[in-house]
Amino acid sequence: MDEQFLQLKRFQKALQEFNDKVAPAWGDVEATYEEISSQWTGETRNKYDQYFIPLQEQMDTYLHRKSPSYSEFIQRQIQILERYFNGK
Repeated sequence: MDEQFLQLKRFQKALQEFNDKVAPAWGDVEATYEEISSQWTGETRNKYDQYFIPLQEQMDTYLHRKSPSYSEFIQRQIQILERYFNGK
C-alpha cells in the first residue's frame, strides 16, 4: 500500500506539471489562431475550422472541467490514504 501511495503522489505531481505546461501552451495556440484566422477565407478557413474547433472544445473541456476534477479526485484519495497511514 505504501508503494501505491507513493505512485499516486508521483502521478499527482506529474499531472500538475503537465497541466501547468498545457494550459499556457494551449493559450498560445488559441492566440495564434485568433491572429491568423481573420486572414483565412473560404475553403481554407472551413477546412482548418473542421479540425481546430473540435480540438478547441476538447481542450476547453479538459482544462476547465476534467483537469480540475481529476486533480481534486487524486487529492482526496491522497488525503484518505494519509489518514489511513497516520491513523487520523
